Amino acid sequence: MSENNNAQYGVDQIDSLSGLQAVRKRPGMYIGSTSQAGVNHLIWEVLDNSVDEFVAGCGTEIELIINSDGCVKIVDHGRGIPVGPHSKWKNADGTPMNTLTGILTKLHAGGKFNQEGSGYKCSGGLHGIGTKCTNALSVEFIVTVKREGNIWQQKFSKGNPITDVVKIGTCDVNDTGTIIEYLPDETIFKQTIKPSDSAIKARLDEITSLNAGLKIIYKNEIAKVEKTFFQKDGLKGYSKRMVSGKNALFNEPFYIKGQYKINDDKYVLVEVSFIYDDDDKPHETFKSFANNINTPEGGYHLQGFRDSYKKILNDFIEKNNLHKDQVELRYLLDGIYCIVSIKIPEAEFEGQTKSKLGNEEAKHAVDFVMQQEFAKLSKSRFDDLRLIVD
Repeated sequence: MSENNNAQYGVDQIDSLSGLQAVRKRPGMYIGSTSQAGVNHLIWEVLDNSVDEFVAGCGTEIELIINSDGCVKIVDHGRGIPVGPHSKWKNADGTPMNTLTGILTKLHAGGKFNQEGSGYKCSGGLHGIGTKCTNALSVEFIVTVKREGNIWQQKFSKGNPITDVVKIGTCDVNDTGTIIEYLPDETIFKQTIKPSDSAIKARLDEITSLNAGLKIIYKNEIAKVEKTFFQKDGLKGYSKRMVSGKNALFNEPFYIKGQYKINDDKYVLVEVSFIYDDDDKPHETFKSFANNINTPEGGYHLQGFRDSYKKILNDFIEKNNLHKDQVELRYLLDGIYCIVSIKIPEAEFEGQTKSKLGNEEAKHAVDFVMQQEFAKLSKSRFDDLRLIVD
């Protein structure tokens, strides 16, 4: 290394980014990309929080509105983000920071870290980053909270507060929830700030299928679309729709649901639904989810299904003398359309975009529930299992 290069690299070249500056400096690290997929991801980060409220038993309806200028509005009827001075967070002048401000500006801060005192037993938002990314990457961001009979509001731009938290009205004490409105920053999303209508509809179909009883009202002024998503049949209906357009091997999907106990107050909820087609061309189609988050790269929950299914089906084959040897998994899965969904405390995702689940206990949970519940199906669905094996 030359002396000149060495001289250029010194203490003045070492820097750190505070607050949400890091998100704006390296947005791809947090939302995957700054293309349309990144614009979509801003919606998922806010929407997932609203769905977490439904999972926690608060609010059964969510509104998602896309305005013609690309502005997004998400309304839920959950508990509302807490408002008021925080005991630990401080403003620059040393005064207590409002909790609402801190939740939307401080990285790795939120209500989903401390499981013992958390209001969320199972949540997709565990990094304390999600909605803050949307805030940081929006030129306008407005949060309105209905809580304890009061309506509070705060405005931000590019992650920075431009108003204090102010009370803008009152409401019925039972009327609670959070409204978030934002406009993506065109200096970050140079390609487009308008989300994909088809991607949104696919995601809303997923969310309502994973959470039977949740209603999401979707309005998109750009695409001229108004649609309500509500799936009373949950995963069973979802797997049935996956095989639409094909000849299904049998009429009703297999559906398995159960709990796996981690300890005295922690459980993993497991849901699996699958169906087969009779196509001669080899294929298998899987979708996996953890705490409503799509995990396209799978993880331990999907591995748990594959391992357990191989053992269960081979036990069925051996018990009924259907084949003399163990059958390889690739043959057992030929033609399957399968959804594996779990809700797990303290989910460990790989990366902020959460494409893969890293909790090893998820594998044990899926295996346990499969073993417990499949014994019943081997009797009630014997003929359909025989069709799979054939």
